[in-house]
Amino acid sequence: MPAGIPGQDARQSLSAKARGRAAAPPAVLSQYKTAQVDRAVPVGRVQASAPVSPPGGASARPGSPAPRPTSPAGRPAHQRGVAKVPTRPAPAPGLQLQPMVHVADMAAAVAFYEALGGAIVHGDRDGTWVLMQVGTNQIGLVTRPPDPSRGESTVELNFSATMPLDRLERLLAERNITIVELRTDGEVGTRLHVETPDGMPIKIHHVEPDLLV
Repeated sequence: MPAGIPGQDARQSLSAKARGRAAAPPAVLSQYKTAQVDRAVPVGRVQASAPVSPPGGASARPGSPAPRPTSPAGRPAHQRGVAKVPTRPAPAPGLQLQPMVHVADMAAAVAFYEALGGAIVHGDRDGTWVLMQVGTNQIGLVTRPPDPSRGESTVELNFSATMPLDRLERLLAERNITIVELRTDGEVGTRLHVETPDGMPIKIHHVEPDLLV
């Protein structure tokens, strides 16, 4: 048998290998092509990722600005909160009702209110002025007869106040209360005299807060 031509055997071997590759199963070729395509990402392109919804679940429109980050309180993270200045309450005079009763006989009047459960707080049953605690209220007794020229009657609607009288006078004047006078009486001390819209006199005297019952 004649010897083969040099180089021919090599060409026949390459041809056999090529036929072997061509005879590969279609499934293997398909996987091979898919792997090659996945690796062949062009330069400068980025694979698209799943869209990210803005905070709150709202969908962003194309071309709209990105939503600003928010704090847990719900306002933008870069926005500072505005401090609320508490409203200062109006000053309270600290008034307590303390009617004054003009009596003819101090001892008899004191005995009457003691029978009602009252007790003397200041003064003396033989004096000209007494302050008594009757229940939850205090009542003043004075032997001086009422002065009609000053609008006084047998019973006067008086108050005690924890606010100093000069400061209380300014406060009531700012509130359009009729101020009559700031007067000192020898028997009851200094009192602020004011009037109601009906002209009834009201007298207010100062008392220390720790002396209130």
